[in-house]
Order: sequence, then C-alpha cells, then structure tokens
Amino acid sequence: EYVRCINEFKKVVMEIKDVLTLEDNNKYVVVIHDLISCHFPQLFSTSGRHWLSFASKRASRRADMVVAISNFVRKDIIDRFSVNVDHICTIYNPILPSREVGPFSPLMGKYGISRNHYFYTVSSLATNKNLMTLLKLMNELKEHDQFKNYKLLISGVGLSASAKSKFNFQPYHDYLVEN
Repeated sequence: EYVRCINEFKKVVMEIKDVLTLEDNNKYVVVIHDLISCHFPQLFSTSGRHWLSFASKRASRRADMVVAISNFVRKDIIDRFSVNVDHICTIYNPILPSREVGPFSPLMGKYGISRNHYFYTVSSLATNKNLMTLLKLMNELKEHDQFKNYKLLISGVGLSASAKSKFNFQPYHDYLVEN
C-alpha cells in the first residue's frame, strides 16, 4: 500500500495549515495522524477545535490520497468525513532506532530496573494515549511469577500547561513514580 501511495502521487506532501490554498490542477496527498480534537474536545480551545475539524475535513475530501498512520485513524477518517476507501491508505509511523544509546547502568540506578526485566514505552499522559490500559496490564502481570519484578518505564512528551489544568491525574496516582 505504501508503494501505491508514493508511486501514484510522486511524493507530494501537504501540511494541514496549507489546506486553504489548494489549487485544483495539482495532486495532493495529506497525512493525518489523528482526529484528537474530535475525540477529546476539552483539550482544545473552541476556535482551535473548529479549525482542526474544518481543516481535516477539507484536506481529506480534497486530497487525491489520504494517508492515515493507523487503521483506527483510517476508519475514523472514513466514518467522520465520508472519504472514499479507495482514496485512503495506512502507513504506520516507523520506529527509527537511535544510534546514540547511552550506558544502561545510570537507568538501572535511577529507575530501579534490571536489564531484560522491564517494559519501555514512549507516550504522554494524555487520555487518548490509553496509558491506563498499559498500567492495568502491568498490575495483572505482577500476579505471574515470571513478571513479578518487571517495571514499566515511560518517557515522552509532557502535557501543555493548558492540558495539565484539564487533566485528571487521580487514576494514575497509584501507578506512577515521577522522576
């Protein structure tokens, strides 16, 4: 599917901010990462929410091809914006291994983890990341002897001051140790 998208539209990429200047004689590909403003409107100002909804809808309908980063996002776009299924494909975000891996021993001391006895994820605490499911899974894994001493290490982007003021940390309280 990736090859089909790229070959058909010769690597034309458009940013969502350019949605108002689309010219009819050009082919456009738009990449949509999520429709978070539709699912979590409380995280956005009213004007921001309306703009994102308008821009995403217009770009999805105008583009010759829409690329979604997951099948969930693909289905969401099709359902919300009535995009033709033949004009949308899924291309997952790649995992790019870093060549700049530091020593493991400082992490062992700082987070109390042992080599090969931890799980690692990159996420934020934003509700849409569904981190609570992962935390609950870690609790269930503790019931199994082979995972009893495993820990979950989370790193990633924090929340903006505005989002933090609207975020309920209480459900995470018993699970997290902040460093």
